[in-house]
This record gives sequence, C-alpha cells and structure tokens, in this order.
Amino acid sequence: MVDVSGLMQRLCNSEDDDIGMVNHVEDHRWIVGDHDLFPIHVEELVNGQGVLLYATILRETSEPVYLPLISTLFIEGISGHSLGHYGICPGPISLSLYLKVDLNETDGLEKLKSKITCHRLLVECFLETEMTNSEAFDPVSTESGLEHPMVPLRH
Repeated sequence: MVDVSGLMQRLCNSEDDDIGMVNHVEDHRWIVGDHDLFPIHVEELVNGQGVLLYATILRETSEPVYLPLISTLFIEGISGHSLGHYGICPGPISLSLYLKVDLNETDGLEKLKSKITCHRLLVECFLETEMTNSEAFDPVSTESGLEHPMVPLRH
C-alpha cells in the first residue's frame, strides 16, 4: 500500500511553485492550488494504491467548486463519462474533470506532481473554450466513439 497521506505531506513540504499550496481539507482529501493556480482536488482511493484527481468548474463564472466530486454529482443528478484515461461530468451548472492515478512508493511523489500539473493544464484548456452551455458539449455522442457512462472510483 502507498502512504498517500505521507506523499501529500511531502508534497506540502516540497514548496513547488508549479504545484501551489496543499490544503488538507478532510480525511483522505486535499486541495492543491491557490489564488494563482486552479485548485485540483486529490482524494485517496479506498484501495490505498492511488488517488482520484478532479477539478469542478462553475459553467457561468469559471470559478472552482470546492465540494467533493460525489457531492457535486449527487446535487446535479449527473454521472461521469469516460474520455480515455480521463473522465468528465458535464452538469447543467458545473463541469468536472477527473482522473484515477495509480501510485507506488518509488515514483509516487514525482508522478503525483506531474499528474496534478497535467490535470490543471487540461482544466485550463476547458476554461479557455468558455463552454457555458451544456448543449455545447456532448460527451456521449455516437460520433465521438466514447465508452458508456461511468462513475468515478471513490470510497
């Protein structure tokens, strides 16, 4: 098993300007980012082998949502859809992007840093598209070739 709490503590102590501040929100859940860097949620998976990275954006204002992903999905009554290794939850009010990351003790910290950076970049690309209307993005169209809807892993 990977000590995700230990990895997050090491990430907090690394003072990496590209990652941003690490805030421990509750058991097994952290938010990485600050007012200059879009916040990315890091949530430990129940199997102890990895984390779920996700970011939720309000469609109207492009502001971050700090609720856990499952709470957001429940409130909006939506489910996730697979986009290869990533997933997307396009709701009427919010848009959430998520990624399951498997970690191990040897490359865990570096892999986590790179995945957080990549996830933030992907979120910023979505922000640049200024998608404010849920009809503007159809993740399950037959032309896209995407898999069936799926719900992200979470304990």
